[in-house]
Amino acid sequence: WPFVRFLGVQEPASVIFSMLNLASHLYGFSDLHQKLPKDYSQLWIVRLCPLAATNAWVWSIVFHTRDTPVTEKLDYYSGTLLVGYMLVLQFVRITGPSARLWHLFYSVIILLLYTVHIGYLSLVHFDYGYNMAANVVAGCYHTVEPLRESGYFNNQDT
Repeated sequence: WPFVRFLGVQEPASVIFSMLNLASHLYGFSDLHQKLPKDYSQLWIVRLCPLAATNAWVWSIVFHTRDTPVTEKLDYYSGTLLVGYMLVLQFVRITGPSARLWHLFYSVIILLLYTVHIGYLSLVHFDYGYNMAANVVAGCYHTVEPLRESGYFNNQDT
């Protein structure tokens, strides 16, 4: 879409889409929060998800309103943090509440990968293509892993 400044906003379409994403996430989390039983074993990690998503979408709105080196980095870093958080949430949900040591181990690995990724972007080279590739790979894994875990790929007629 065209990057036309409107009322001081650098990318109005991107801001509107980010606001809609934020609103849909907040609505979904509100609905989920109301429907989950209070004794749900994984409630703690589900309750943290709105914080990560809100952080990511707010920084996306700020960045597309005013593109500066700082807002760009905060947008990229918070988006990557959300992707990493979703990987941890997925792992916790797939492995169940009894695998707490594995949850910690996996969380530490994701945190280390995030730290190395952000370190590279901050200290070596701020590379849009690398950041995008890393997030696409993580997003694809996030999409495919539940299908693999469910046996979906084993049940296909060939």
